[in-house]
Amino acid sequence: MSDEEMIKTAMRQKEDGNLKFKAKKMKEAEGHYREALMNLDHVKNLTEDLKKLKITCYQNCSLVLNSCNEFKESIRLTTLAINLDSSATKALYIRATAHKGCKNFDEGIADMKAAIKLEP
Repeated sequence: MSDEEMIKTAMRQKEDGNLKFKAKKMKEAEGHYREALMNLDHVKNLTEDLKKLKITCYQNCSLVLNSCNEFKESIRLTTLAINLDSSATKALYIRATAHKGCKNFDEGIADMKAAIKLEP
């Protein structure tokens, strides 16, 4: 598959994930977001727009995971998003919520403070 085809597929998967999320079909939404990420992982030239799309998919998948109490995996994915963009405020907030779910209160507070610092 070409980069262009993988990007189109990833965008479609993200949109399908959004529809499932709105329908509260969390596991199906998670699957779509993971498929989108898998396609994006194979794109050879990661542009700024693709990086933003990847961050959005990590964040959306993490929201789903938090709603299913899968906090450790949510922390892993939001950390990947933050590694791509340290100013990803939404990822910091989602990770703070996941840390709270794991009872990692100090880490959660640190993430929340970092998010507030970026967007007061």
